Amino acid sequence: MKNPKTRIPWTGSLKILLLIFTALLSNITVAQHFQTVWSNNGYQLMNIIIDSAFLDSANLQLSDEIAVFDVDDSGNELCVGVIVMVGEFTPDTSYIVVASTDDPTTPDVMDGFIDGHTIIYRYWDDSEGEEYVLVEATYNPGFAIVYTSLATAITELNGFSALTWTGTADNTWNNIANWNLSQIPDTATHVVLPVGLSNYPTLSATGKCNNLKVQSDNTGDASILGDDLLTIDGTVTIERYISGGKWHDISASVTGQTVNCLYLNNNPKVWLKSYDEPTNTHTNITDLSTPMPSGSGFEVWVETGNNATFSFEGSLQTTDLTLTTASSPSLSYSGPEPFGYNLIGNPFASPLNWDIGTWNLADVNATIWIWDPAAGSYKDRVGGVGSLSGGIIPLGQGFFVQATSMAASITIPLDARVHSSQAYYKSVRTINEVPDHFTIKAIMGERNDEVNIVFAQDATEGYDNGRDAKKMFAWDGNAPQIYTVQSGEILSINGLPLLSEEGRTVQFNFAAGIDGEQTLIANATYLPETEVLLEDLFIDNIQDLIENPVYNFEALVNDDPNRFLLHFNPMIIGLEDKVSNSGVYVYAYNGSIYIRSKGKASKEKKEVFIYDLLGRSVLHTTASPSLLSKIHIESSGCFLIVKTQGENITNTTKVYIK
Repeated sequence: MKNPKTRIPWTGSLKILLLIFTALLSNITVAQHFQTVWSNNGYQLMNIIIDSAFLDSANLQLSDEIAVFDVDDSGNELCVGVIVMVGEFTPDTSYIVVASTDDPTTPDVMDGFIDGHTIIYRYWDDSEGEEYVLVEATYNPGFAIVYTSLATAITELNGFSALTWTGTADNTWNNIANWNLSQIPDTATHVVLPVGLSNYPTLSATGKCNNLKVQSDNTGDASILGDDLLTIDGTVTIERYISGGKWHDISASVTGQTVNCLYLNNNPKVWLKSYDEPTNTHTNITDLSTPMPSGSGFEVWVETGNNATFSFEGSLQTTDLTLTTASSPSLSYSGPEPFGYNLIGNPFASPLNWDIGTWNLADVNATIWIWDPAAGSYKDRVGGVGSLSGGIIPLGQGFFVQATSMAASITIPLDARVHSSQAYYKSVRTINEVPDHFTIKAIMGERNDEVNIVFAQDATEGYDNGRDAKKMFAWDGNAPQIYTVQSGEILSINGLPLLSEEGRTVQFNFAAGIDGEQTLIANATYLPETEVLLEDLFIDNIQDLIENPVYNFEALVNDDPNRFLLHFNPMIIGLEDKVSNSGVYVYAYNGSIYIRSKGKASKEKKEVFIYDLLGRSVLHTTASPSLLSKIHIESSGCFLIVKTQGENITNTTKVYIK
């Protein structure tokens, strides 16, 4: 506390105070925000000398206001005096509040102070247009904290716009160490959850606050869990930051919204679309009264060169949310592929974990797709694998699911909520729980796309809901697109049976978004002890993706997409024993015979003799030194004997040509 000022005696300063009274009365009549309950009952000078007045540790500015309130016996609050700043507040300036007093002739009307009632304060920040309730008042010793007619008090007022969560100690809401002012919020407290923290609040016991704001900016989003245990007396504001010049999929994080909350008075301009399942089209929205029901998804574009932070104000979604073909929003189903896709959204004030296993899906595909505006392609996730990191659906994020019948339903559960700082950048699964899979990403400039090949015990050669993900092609932009085709399905995640010692060849397709040099980057982190060779059919080139995972090549937009083969060859003991004498392994795929060479064998020229089962010669050729040699065969539907012979090599293998 600062040193107290000298009290201004009422009896010795009457003329001075009357002058102040007149001046302040003129100020009060032009108060911009707080309105006093002036009556004809007369006024009293509250001889309160304010020694300091700060809002968020900053001096009050021109047109900011300090209001004095009387609290009656029923708890009602009456604004009975206002100070309007005529400049910047300075610590050496004294303010004397002109206050209305109660008129005893109107006992049923509270129109001013009553002696002995509690004094409370509020601030008005004129530049921000915000009223702040939380004002700490420190009184000098010896002076009452209640109003007494003609009383004098010296006080320091320290206001703050809200309690700000710091998460310094842990994620416990009711721990004072996690709040900037070392106090736990109550029903009069405004609470702000800022971005960029390691810990965010998780309520496991009841909590309270007045207003709640969950912030968002270009670095990320804040979040809250257990908000179903939180009593909020005021308003909830959930922010969502959007970068300009790209389409984003968005959802409302509170209930009761319309798209008007996304309208920024054309400064900057905003375009909004909905997705129509029956026609597979993206439709413009122009009606600002269009509702945004909890769990609905929309597509939004902010004018290029501008960014925006949207504010959703309403009530939190604090129960599981179930969507059906009869709900609002509904899951639409117009028939099998290519129909059934629905753009829905995260309804909670936190990210969601798709991998947690508690989502209730009935006649809904087990894959989700999220539009990535930076990559210009869709991220996907199924069975713990995919380009959507950790299976995390961000706060305020729209995402696609696919209904497979008119009885489709999906329940978005409360227990799928997570804090992004805990789960967004890493999978919640351990490496041992993730199925064996291989990832290859196509990159052109800032745009990219990804495909995953999964080898799992429960996968089949056909389409498996829970292992395979259908390819959702980019609808906007010029990103490269890669995918596989398996059993007639176009896939971005291809689930296949476990690799056998014979290995596996998988064709994957590539479509350029822009002419020029393209890049493929392979990741075999989750596919141990396996050789992976990339075959470029256009230029007859083969590259070992384990030794060199980056492959650069030229491509045109109109090229045939059937360009690449991936050859997977497990390095298991049985296979090593089989090839240890020769360093050669032979197999067939799609009408061709492949000769894989290891070690010294890859550096030798080899003669290749191919016979049918009757011993008749089918082909005699030479294989140049390489890791993988390919020989096309005209025959099909038969077994052939392949003999490979070099200076130090002899290998004979029977293969089947499909």
